[in-house]
Amino acid sequence: MLFDLDGTLSHSEPGICGTLKLAIAEVGLPVPSDEALRTAIGPPFTVGLPAIGVPADRVDDVTVVYRSMYEVTGIFDTTLYEGIIELLDDLADAGRMLCLATSKPETSARRVLEHFDLTDRFKVIGAASDDYLLHTKADVIATVLDRIGLVGGDEIVMVGDRRFDVEGAAAHGIDTIGALWGYGSYDELQAAGSWAIADHPHQVMRLVGCDA
Repeated sequence: MLFDLDGTLSHSEPGICGTLKLAIAEVGLPVPSDEALRTAIGPPFTVGLPAIGVPADRVDDVTVVYRSMYEVTGIFDTTLYEGIIELLDDLADAGRMLCLATSKPETSARRVLEHFDLTDRFKVIGAASDDYLLHTKADVIATVLDRIGLVGGDEIVMVGDRRFDVEGAAAHGIDTIGALWGYGSYDELQAAGSWAIADHPHQVMRLVGCDA
């Protein structure tokens, strides 16, 4: 099974949005509303920032400032969603291989996993490259599949909270369970083509046929 990180395993809105506010202001741009900033969680910044009003030619400026701030002050301003540890452990006990597939840069993703003592629960940690040359969810999933020696199909399921997770998984023939506890709405996940939508992590076990 593949898991997204922000909005699926961790409630990272305080650290991400708080740092984005500071970074956007630092480069002299108008700061979007809290509601708009929330929609930037999940997709690569090359997609998420223009969508909330950051000019395309200033995305790199904001990203550089954001990353310098986030790695110092924002990265650990996050919590795990209720039921995530139990879900991961129950899936592992049921014999499911767990892999991470996040558009977060790999260094940041690994720091978050280590902070929550989750690293060893994942067979493969798939993330965006730190230089962002590899950053889309489809790209990340491709690297995960290559490392575990599998191709997409019925035996693999993605769990993610945004349409980018659903679309990235679909590019490899993988169904997605929409994580409604995260940052995407029901309408967004349904329209993107989620195979199923779960209100809470404990529902995932039933959906994949591994009732605890």
